[in-house]
Amino acid sequence: MPKTLTIELPDEIYEGLQKLAEKWQTTPERIASDWVVYEAERVLNDPLEKWIGAIDTGVIGLGVSDMTNCWARR
Repeated sequence: MPKTLTIELPDEIYEGLQKLAEKWQTTPERIASDWVVYEAERVLNDPLEKWIGAIDTGVIGLGVSDMTNCWARR
């Protein structure tokens, strides 16, 4: 069953979504929802994730995406 998620966006991001919505004849909410679903499915079903960190490169932070770091800091 679908769930409702309320988020706050910076004005410039919402304005960008509004422009895209007008161009694509849809709503900003629909675009944001579709993007969240697409990206979540992509991240959650990443076939290479099990290999992240499997190779010691000696470089700190290599193999951890910026988005993962962003989520971990919140």
